[in-house]
Amino acid sequence: MKIKTKLALGFTAVVSFTVIIAAAGLFSVNKISSNMNDLSENMLPASEAAEHLVIFVWQINAEFKGLMCISSREKAKEAYEKIKFSIKNIKDAAGYLKEKLSGEKKFIAYVNDLEAALKNLEGLNDEIHKLILSKIEIEEKSIKLKDKFVSNICWLCRRCLRPKRIKKQRFLARNMKL
Repeated sequence: MKIKTKLALGFTAVVSFTVIIAAAGLFSVNKISSNMNDLSENMLPASEAAEHLVIFVWQINAEFKGLMCISSREKAKEAYEKIKFSIKNIKDAAGYLKEKLSGEKKFIAYVNDLEAALKNLEGLNDEIHKLILSKIEIEEKSIKLKDKFVSNICWLCRRCLRPKRIKKQRFLARNMKL
């Protein structure tokens, strides 16, 4: 073999290795690019949706704890509506996560469990709202009865709850002995 042939074969081998390496590099860059697009289009919004989901869960938790101290119908209605709003937003976030991460079977199972729990939470919210309204109604009736009872015993001495007539008789009896 001549030097010219050897040089041509060597040059061809170097060029072919360069083309193979460039093709592998281009394939890797395309794969990284598609993964980054998937990450920016699916994962980052999904993580933001998951963050919102956590915030709404904490809101529901705070509202349920606050329900125990509510003493007016307006505040009870407001808390009920806030919980309903948070549940709706959690459902929306769960649907969004389900759509964006449809290939993740384990994650989809978690989202399905979350949706089932949300249905139970909606029913619980309705029942608790009814109980809170009943509690407020009982408190209002209790106050009315207490006021009525106090007005019915106005003829009694409020300090010792004895009729004033008896006190007056004792006073007169003590003063007469002197």
